[in-house]
Amino acid sequence: TRIKTFKEINVDFLAPERCVFHLDLAPSACFPALFRDRALSSSLAERVATQLLTLCAALHECPTVRVRPNSPMADVGILLVARLQKLKGQGGWWHYGEAGHMERPPGTLLLLDRADDPVTPLLHSCVYQALVNDLLEVKDGVSLKVKGKDVVLNEKDELWTSLRHMHIANVLTGKGSLDEFSKVAAAQGFGELEGQRAQRPRESRPSP
Repeated sequence: TRIKTFKEINVDFLAPERCVFHLDLAPSACFPALFRDRALSSSLAERVATQLLTLCAALHECPTVRVRPNSPMADVGILLVARLQKLKGQGGWWHYGEAGHMERPPGTLLLLDRADDPVTPLLHSCVYQALVNDLLEVKDGVSLKVKGKDVVLNEKDELWTSLRHMHIANVLTGKGSLDEFSKVAAAQGFGELEGQRAQRPRESRPSP
């Protein structure tokens, strides 16, 4: 087999689903550094800034970076802005908002820490995706076994992508969603969805 073309792409982040990314940092390494009043260590700040730079380049974005001056993420913002300016200085088009590429204006990147949002860790998401991860053994957020069969939850599954970010009450009461789910489950040999079991979560789960 001969390689007809080869192109190197500088991508230092993971995109598990459409419009979602993460930096693949081990919680044991980054959580102690993030949840404190002091600035991040220079090595972690450098790594995060470099990874965010590859994200911006992949999205063709040269955003305005906003961060609180006393935030642990402040050093990341300073490093990222310097790297973005250096990349702009190399010439050649790579970001929207530049002359000739005004399809959309430049974006804004907010670097937040937990002081900006102390409530979220105390909340439990009630969307369908969170329920699946709570009740089933999902590996790497995408694969699981149902009745001995391998199931992959990814962008190719139209039903999954349409339901995953909906509140579970809306999934259960949404027009046609249960019928469609039952048809897909039956077609793939998982059995039909029992109406009585479907009604129970609807009645006990909080409303959106």
